[in-house]
Amino acid sequence: MLKNKLFLLFFIILSLGSLLFFVTKVWPQPPLSPLSQKASFFFRLNFFLSQKNLGTPQNYQTFPTLKKCRFFLNPEERPLQITLSLEKDLFFQVTSLQQILNTAKMEGRTVQVIDLSTNNPYVTFYPDNRN
Repeated sequence: MLKNKLFLLFFIILSLGSLLFFVTKVWPQPPLSPLSQKASFFFRLNFFLSQKNLGTPQNYQTFPTLKKCRFFLNPEERPLQITLSLEKDLFFQVTSLQQILNTAKMEGRTVQVIDLSTNNPYVTFYPDNRN
């Protein structure tokens, strides 16, 4: 009788140990990232903007429910408000931003607002100073 109880106790401990090993070592764990998604987004944004020589973004604002991010470039002069989507490809959005700014510069216009977060992006210019 004592042998049966010891065998049953040994079997239970071995089963629990195997289950614990499987859950901790074998079960797939999501990779841990030292950066949150928000921090990673802004890190990549800063990198892409500096790579394209567009300046340093300031006054970040995120709108998680709208899945948008807003920031400003050149706040000392005429501030440029930029809104990007948190869901769309960031490199594509920064490349589009660079093309818009280059086109506006060639036309001699100053951009006030660029919103690339919607399906129909739009650009708003400062009132024209030319006569």
